[in-house]
Amino acid sequence: MNFGVIIADKRYWRKGIAYTAINVVTKYIFDNMAIDRIYIETGETNKPALNLFDKLGFNKCGEVIEDNDFKFTIMEKYYC
Repeated sequence: MNFGVIIADKRYWRKGIAYTAINVVTKYIFDNMAIDRIYIETGETNKPALNLFDKLGFNKCGEVIEDNDFKFTIMEKYYC
């Protein structure tokens, strides 16, 4: 299963919308599905996303380098 959050209209950035959406989805997955680990991939230079997932309790667990030298940071969160 994959999901993502894109808030295209800059007027709605930094309003907590992505935080709330990811927090709700993460809680739903852990409470209602037989899943105990969620991981995400985001570009290593995507500081807003890295900060957001850090704030949501995700921890960095790896890096992936794609064919065109683009690096992704991998973060994970475990069910408590």
